[in-house]
Amino acid sequence: MKRLLLLGIIALSFTSNAQWVVNKLDNGFDIPSKIAYTGEKQSVYLKLEYVSDAVVFYVGGEAYCGDGPVFVELSFQVNGVNKQYGRACPLYGDEDPIAVVSVDLINEDFYADFKSASTIKIRISDFDCSETVKTLYTYSMSGSTAAVNYVAKP
Repeated sequence: MKRLLLLGIIALSFTSNAQWVVNKLDNGFDIPSKIAYTGEKQSVYLKLEYVSDAVVFYVGGEAYCGDGPVFVELSFQVNGVNKQYGRACPLYGDEDPIAVVSVDLINEDFYADFKSASTIKIRISDFDCSETVKTLYTYSMSGSTAAVNYVAKP
């Protein structure tokens, strides 16, 4: 029984301890900007940035086989129900590419689910690989509403 309880605690710790982190960037030259990102200890992260009067939502830290685009599936768990969406996402950047899920998060059809979800699962399909690679990541959405509100206010 103790072993089963310990395994349950370990399994829950992969998503339950994480949350969105907010930060203000000021390099002393450009206009300061606000960002929010998942504080997970995974190398692949979710990030929000305020760009050109809109909140941009993207996935970073993933290695891709080509120049994209990739297909990103989102599964938000809202009140115990999984709500699924999918997007063909362009890749930007050479050394550390990002997959841009939305250039205007607040006007997306999944925006309400983004804010009210307890977790999000993301599956990335990279069709540039010799075999289609599908990777799955899970993130806690604790603090996601505060993160969007922070980033959205210039």
